[in-house]
Amino acid sequence: MKPTMKIYKITVSAGASIHDEGVHHGLEPWGHDTPVMKGWDDEGTLYYVPEGYEVARTTEGRLGLFDAAGQSVDIYTNSENKPYILTDHEILIIQTA
Repeated sequence: MKPTMKIYKITVSAGASIHDEGVHHGLEPWGHDTPVMKGWDDEGTLYYVPEGYEVARTTEGRLGLFDAAGQSVDIYTNSENKPYILTDHEILIIQTA
């Protein structure tokens, strides 16, 4: 059985800058609004961890996605609001479980 991870679609409705606002994906839920940042998450969806990657804690204690070399990998959001990662060779859309 392939390992899974929960990815949250996070919508930021107000942020410290215009770059904070919009739809993002991450392994941690939204959390709490602040006076500067406001948003919500979709309660998460299960996705398959791509082959050669693993979910582990960062040095800050947050969940992160890591490649085979142990490097942290960012999760991006495409124009269809789907999560993906960039590799040296391709754009890898993360598949739902």
